[in-house]
Amino acid sequence: NDPDVNVRAEAARILNLFVQLGELDEIPENVHRKVEDGLLISVTSEDDARVRRAALESLGFSSRPEVDTLIESSFHREDPAWQASALIAMGRSIDDRWAEDVTRSLVSENDNIRKAAVQAAGELSLKSVRPLLLKMLGEEEDDTVLSAVIWSLSQIGGEDVRTYLENLLDQIEDDEQIAFLEEALDNLAFTDRKSTRLNSSH
Repeated sequence: NDPDVNVRAEAARILNLFVQLGELDEIPENVHRKVEDGLLISVTSEDDARVRRAALESLGFSSRPEVDTLIESSFHREDPAWQASALIAMGRSIDDRWAEDVTRSLVSENDNIRKAAVQAAGELSLKSVRPLLLKMLGEEEDDTVLSAVIWSLSQIGGEDVRTYLENLLDQIEDDEQIAFLEEALDNLAFTDRKSTRLNSSH
């Protein structure tokens, strides 16, 4: 309820941590419920769109049934900012039902939508989009989207990803980019180990 819209938006954004903790049963149920209720009121209120979008993004972690409807309706708005926020929420939901919407958004002409879709693909570990993300490695012109592509590939893992990322590492000289790629390669190793353990346990 802070009078400053930026403070309200930041509060809505930070509450994603508590929604996630609630879903993991790491905070009391009444606190979890209160956080979700506050965010649900916010996203459907007359508040500034930035606050409402931040609330929607935070609710992505929630398993409350009404959240899916909010994500769906936000994704189908004409406003690219709402579509991007819906995609962020889709990624946080860890729900494959959004795979088609995320995949379709990877080729959006809007940089923010494309970036949110790339991030969601990584969060959802969508192996089906790996070929498209690998193609984007060589074609994406927006640096922030390209960074998202690299990280998402490290979350999805699988054949060829290490080769592509190592080739990219050989081509760059910027220290920050090198550090980021090395971190992505470490994350890829973690992803592939996790995948191997899961496969061997079945």
